[in-house]
Amino acid sequence: MADAAVFALPDGSGQVPAGVVVRRDGHEVDLEALRALVRRELGAPCEPRRLWLVDELPRTPGGKPDKAGLRSRYRLVEEEAREERTAAVT
Repeated sequence: MADAAVFALPDGSGQVPAGVVVRRDGHEVDLEALRALVRRELGAPCEPRRLWLVDELPRTPGGKPDKAGLRSRYRLVEEEAREERTAAVT
């Protein structure tokens, strides 16, 4: 993995950890192995509930990962997925 960022996403019970991973050129990323590593090293509460592969991380003008932007973007992705699941059931 070339880069990564973690952030909190709202969930029905509060917030859950989520993250994005930038793949290193020519390498694969095993998201399940990454989850297992985090769970083993930091504990189950820190394990990302959602992980996405991205081409690059959005950055703030200061060069840090834009966690507010990530939270905003992926909150919408989660809401759309939840709406699709709900529509499929009804």
